[in-house]
Order: sequence, then C-alpha cells, then structure tokens
Amino acid sequence: MDTHSPLTCLILSGGNVLCPRQLTSFSAFPVSRQLFLHLHLNIHSSIIEKGLMRMRSGYGMFQQPSAKLRLSPYMRQTITLLKLSTLELLEAIQQEVNKNPVLDYAGGGDFGGLPGGSRALRRAGRDSAAATAGANAADPLLHTAANDRSLERHLSEQLSLLPQAELPPPLPRILRFLIGSLDESGYLTLSVQEAASLLRTAQEAVEAALAVLHKLDPPGVGARSLQECLLLQLSEVQERSRPLAAELIRCHLADIGKRPLPMLAARLRTPPQELQTALNEIKRLHPRPGARFHHAGLTPYIVPEVILEPHDAGIAVYACPAAWPRLSLSRDYERLLHAPAHDEAGAFVQGKWNTARLFLRSLEQRRDTILRVARALAEEQADYLRQGPAGLKPLTLREIADRLGLHESTVSRAVSGKYAQTPWGVKELKSFFASGLQTDVGDTASSASVKAQIQTRILEENYAFPYSDQQLAELLRQEGIRISRRTVAKYREELGIPPSTLRRRL
Repeated sequence: MDTHSPLTCLILSGGNVLCPRQLTSFSAFPVSRQLFLHLHLNIHSSIIEKGLMRMRSGYGMFQQPSAKLRLSPYMRQTITLLKLSTLELLEAIQQEVNKNPVLDYAGGGDFGGLPGGSRALRRAGRDSAAATAGANAADPLLHTAANDRSLERHLSEQLSLLPQAELPPPLPRILRFLIGSLDESGYLTLSVQEAASLLRTAQEAVEAALAVLHKLDPPGVGARSLQECLLLQLSEVQERSRPLAAELIRCHLADIGKRPLPMLAARLRTPPQELQTALNEIKRLHPRPGARFHHAGLTPYIVPEVILEPHDAGIAVYACPAAWPRLSLSRDYERLLHAPAHDEAGAFVQGKWNTARLFLRSLEQRRDTILRVARALAEEQADYLRQGPAGLKPLTLREIADRLGLHESTVSRAVSGKYAQTPWGVKELKSFFASGLQTDVGDTASSASVKAQIQTRILEENYAFPYSDQQLAELLRQEGIRISRRTVAKYREELGIPPSTLRRRL
C-alpha cells in the first residue's frame, strides 16, 4: 500500500477526517499540511451539500430570488378596454361616469339615452337638449311614428272589428288565449286538445276559434306546422297552378329542395314547365308569417369606431364621434385635492381623481391602438376600399403586427368586435384579413374575391344549364386562379348557394 497518498492517510485514520492539528501525531505520513487541508475542505463541503439536499426534499420555508411578470393596473385596464366592442365600451363608460363624480361627460358617443345617475350626466343631458332643440325641431324623422305594433296587438285589433254575430260568447276568450300562445313566427305552440284542457272547454269550440284565427292577417297565422302554414296562404291564391302546388306541399314538401326538377317532374308525371310554375308559386309564400312583427320598435344597429374614406391622395382614417364620447376631469373637485392628507373628503377625491386619470389614459391608449391598426389595414387594403370585395388581398394578423411592432394578440383584440364605415357599408375590421389562393402569375387572390367571382358567375349562368362545381373551377383557372373543385364547393356552400342540380330551372 502506498502510504504517501492523501487517500491512504484517511484510510489509516479509520475513515475519519483529520483536522490539520492531528498531523503532528501522524508524522509517519509525509503529507503536506496544505494538501490535507484542501482535501478536508472538499470532503466536508460535499457532505454539507448532500445534507442540504436531503433537508430540502421535505417541507419548509425558503427565500429565493425570482423574476415574475406582473401587469400594472393601467395595463390590465387597457387590455380589458381594448377587447370590448363599441356597445360594451359605451356601457363601461356609462358605469364609470355614474360611480366616479370626478369624470364629466362632455358630449359625443351614441348612448341611446343618457342615464341620470350622476350630476355630470344630468347636466350634460340638459345642455345637450338645449343645444340641439332648435336643430331637431324641424327634423321630420323625429316626428315619424315608431313601428311598435306587435303580432298580438295586430290580431287583437282585427278581432275588435269582427261582428259580434261571428263571435259567440265562448270564442272571444278562446281567441285571446290562442293569440297569446303564438310564437315569434306566428305558429300555435300547443294542440287543440291541450288548449281545450287548459281552458276547460270543448274541443269543437277551440277548433271554431282556430278557424276564425286562420282568417286573420297575416295569412298563415295560427298554423301548427309548416305544411298547414303554406296551405293556409295558398288557399287565398287564385292561380291555375294552385292544385299542383297544394299537392307538392302536402305530399312532396321534403323533396322540393332535395330532388332535381326533372326527377320530381317524372315522379309526379307532370310537365316540367307546370311543375316550375307551381314551385315559383310556393316560393312566394312566407314560412314565418309573424316574423315581421318580431322585435317591433327595436332596431339593432352597429356603431362604427372608425371611418375609412378613399381620396385621390390616399385613404382618410379618423375616429367616428358616435363611438368615442368626450370625457374630462371635473374642475369642481380640483380644489379639494389640496386638502390635508388626514381629511376624509380630500382622500376620497384623491382616490377618485387617480382612478379617473387612469381610466382616461386607458381610453386614449385604446383609441390610438385601434386607429393605428385601422390605418395599417387601410393602406394594405386600399384596392378593397376603392374597388369593393374583388380588390381584397390576402392578409394575416402577423403582417399587421410586424408592421406596427405589436403582438398578434393585441391586433386581434383591436379588430375583434370593431367596425369601420367604408364606401361598401359598415364592415368589421376582422373582415379585412383574408386567406389567399395562388395565381398563375405568382400573386395571391383572397378568398373573398374568389367568392365574389363565383357568385357573379352563378348569377350570370343559364338557369336551364347551371354551372357545376367542376365547370366553375375550370372558369376560374382560365382567369389564372388555381382552385380545386372541392374548394369551389366549399365557397359555394359558405355563400348559401345550392348545387347545380337544385339551381336548374326551365
């Protein structure tokens, strides 16, 4: 055994680590004091590390530095406001103005009627009414009666005009019950047996009342099925094709939209021209007679956030005043900011003042982000704004994000639920992004432009010999667009256009 190695010294000592002080009793081993001290410290540190590892495997409390990303209240509020739609933003502004007296409403914003929940809104309502009273006095649209006639009211007024002889005592009560049981489309939601049981009357009386209801306007009201609704409307038609149309509704209603015209004519042993005349008569009927009375007086509309106007020099992009109300900080509360810190009113005003400033900054940041994205979209889709859907180019969120130095999620929030007023109507900003197809010249054509070409081709086709999906694909290939028959069928279905077998007419 080599007794001159440091390892031999540890073995001879029984496996114990010797401190440098013990070297005097082991002078037989020629080991330097520095070498032994180095070996001792290394072994001792390894033992401590293993012990700490065994200690850290259990439960305990430790302090260690870490880096985490935390959003400030301003950033959280900005992100929340950015993803809101226009109507949701106006509602959020109303709530903030109502609960924060420091905020003053200075005009703008299409709220559809301001609530009087705060002094600022009440004052704004009075000022706005006084300022616009003269201008609105001569507006004829403000004096137009609203269309608030419901289906129930429309039918009840007709009942009041019927002679009493046609309405024996049980019928008026039954008719009012049946009118109240109609759904939004004008269909009766219960059977004659159920109505008789609920009213505790005879079924014959309910059937008599239902016959009176079927004679009222609109035709087809009170029907219990689509077939009965169409037959009730057809009974008032004085046409030679009426018997054939009635037979189609009673026996072949499900086949009208599925079977080709020649096959259906052969099955009915009817000339195709007469069958086509009967089908045209059925198409004039309304499957939902009460739909025109649904939501009477309530006209939902979209408020665009930006306006895009093409000019010779370029595309003008600016914010729509109806979507951006003007808010300001109340100067009446500004003097209270200098109150002592221990004053309760001063602390309250200071907190509301800071909250209001944060809210206004978030609104301004939202406005700037949406306008930046809208300007970039207007520059990329200038042909679309000038030429219509045929000029829409393929565009992705990443392209706009890279151009503006934003994240894709930020661009997505800025266009989701936001609308722009364009020469072609109010369009969602998300519709400015479109996928593309390769062309023969190396460019790309957007899916929207391809759909527009497919729709134009179908509108110009011969109804007797409509284009099939394969023929439409070949026509588009002649124009340099590489598209398959399956893609044409997909776009046609998205446009709601039936296949060629169902488009054929005589």
